[in-house]
Amino acid sequence: MAKITKAVSLKNAEINMEDMTITETTKDDIKVYSLDKLLADWNHISGISLTIKQDNDIPADE
Repeated sequence: MAKITKAVSLKNAEINMEDMTITETTKDDIKVYSLDKLLADWNHISGISLTIKQDNDIPADE
């Protein structure tokens, strides 16, 4: 069966619920996105998978 994948991926991002934005910081740039607009693009679409994760470095044993 053929499949089309629609995805949004942000790395090193921070969600701000006060102004409903997501700020993504890269080594070269800072970009701010509207959380409302991002979620509106997925409104009434069934069968989505949603993952929010945070990666942290684990200190090495000496």
